[in-house]
Amino acid sequence: MEVRQNPKRHNSNTALGLEGSAGAGVQRAGSKRFVAPSALPDLPDAAPRRRKPSYNVEEGKAEEVERDANGDVEMIAFDPHSRPPALDMEEEGMELMGWQEDTGAIDEAAWIIPTGLSPPYTIPLLNFRLSKRDMRMGQEICTLLIPCDIPAAEIPPDGRPVDARCLRPGGWLSSCVIDRLLEKFVTWADGPTGLLGVVSSAESYALYLHLQEHPLGPWPRQCPAQRRLQGYITQHKITLLPVCVGGHWATFIFENRGTTGVVHIYNSINTYGRSVLHRLARLATRHYAGAGGFPVTWAIQHEACPQQENSYDCGLFALAVSMEIGGRFVSGYGPPPILQIPDLRHLRIRLAILLTESLADWTHRVGPSCF
Repeated sequence: MEVRQNPKRHNSNTALGLEGSAGAGVQRAGSKRFVAPSALPDLPDAAPRRRKPSYNVEEGKAEEVERDANGDVEMIAFDPHSRPPALDMEEEGMELMGWQEDTGAIDEAAWIIPTGLSPPYTIPLLNFRLSKRDMRMGQEICTLLIPCDIPAAEIPPDGRPVDARCLRPGGWLSSCVIDRLLEKFVTWADGPTGLLGVVSSAESYALYLHLQEHPLGPWPRQCPAQRRLQGYITQHKITLLPVCVGGHWATFIFENRGTTGVVHIYNSINTYGRSVLHRLARLATRHYAGAGGFPVTWAIQHEACPQQENSYDCGLFALAVSMEIGGRFVSGYGPPPILQIPDLRHLRIRLAILLTESLADWTHRVGPSCF
């Protein structure tokens, strides 16, 4: 990845280039076609930044990066032909709105459920015992020898399969696999009560496209993706949303407390896309007149998350975090003091099996509850 600086710009506005991170195609809202998102578009920032050499864990060498006031690192991918003009709100005479200030709208941003009593082990659904038959079955699912909930599909031009083949070692998980697994999980874990909800990654992608068109707001009109997402959030206490930005999977967990709410962001590569994810959370929780029971005030909390050690496991981390937090919530627990990720060596095999088996088979393997 080439790292350059625009010599003609006084206000350094960044764009994240994440071709080297993990992820796969994202399903567009209202369509059955899966496409892989291109590199992250330009999302200019409102404040100038300073350059400082840093270490790129992906490339294994020193590169120039930009740091914001909080010290968060963002990679720079500069294209002089496609970069839009700077958006400086002060030069345009625009007043900084209250919802744009990063002050934290809620004093208590931690989880409302105490974390002290949370089980110290990972969710059994992602750690069930594997027999030799299970190992062979999982491998056959990943090679399409055994059918599963995701039908076989042609491999897109980018070479990343969107069917069960994405679960093979080193594969980038596709949106259809992540969405289907989370849908089955929520139905199995919390079907009767409906306290736990999940939203398709297609909605987050539609929201991301809107953010691309209006990167700095003020978003005076509610777009359809916002309306649909806020409707889901209003119906549940906890809402899971897988987010794919620039090919990298992260997790949004919306905690609905009535008149207030908290967006908990889990990112398995902390320095990748942090400001974009933060801005996407602001857009998702922007309150509009006539929103009904949607919380008025929101805080955005970047939570501590286990970090991946390669460029392709972010989808596994997003799934594991969603199931760990969601499973604890429906069992009456908060998140553990230290969030742990299940054993990654055979997690893909287990996910392939869960993608094939019925919910009754899930219960037979681990029992009727998450914990």
